[in-house]
Amino acid sequence: MLEKIKFEKFTAFEKLEIPLSTGINIFIGANGTGKTHILKALYATSEIAKSKKSLAEKIKRVFLPSGEQMSRLVTKNNLSGYFEVTRQVADIANSLTIRLTLSTKEQEKTTGAHKQWLEHSLESVYIPVKDMMANAPGFRSLYNLRNIHFEEVYADIIDRVFLGAL
Repeated sequence: MLEKIKFEKFTAFEKLEIPLSTGINIFIGANGTGKTHILKALYATSEIAKSKKSLAEKIKRVFLPSGEQMSRLVTKNNLSGYFEVTRQVADIANSLTIRLTLSTKEQEKTTGAHKQWLEHSLESVYIPVKDMMANAPGFRSLYNLRNIHFEEVYADIIDRVFLGAL
């Protein structure tokens, strides 16, 4: 279970810490205040064990910053920023925290319980407000065979939606 997410000088956030409930969490706010960035950060940290990508690579593919420059995710006029996510794992006594620190010098550093985090995968799905399914036919092959500029989260959604029923 995800327990909290914390941002500092990352995307839309100067400083923010959000404790998460064990049930449903609802984010309400005006456009451009960072609700989607919260969801994308939670999604990326949930997916790294399954995708076998580093947290930095998953964040790069999910946020798709201009020119793939991770420094674009640091708030303006700051040299570095970070986000971290804390979660509880059933068979581990202490909570696990993973942090991604980014700098304007294009340096990324993942710290915390990274190895343990990867050993305990999470099931997650992130469905953006955009109507993905209207664009799904042909998107997957186009995404795989051409270098098109789309956030990886869209391909992940389509992969999961079109899985057959168990």
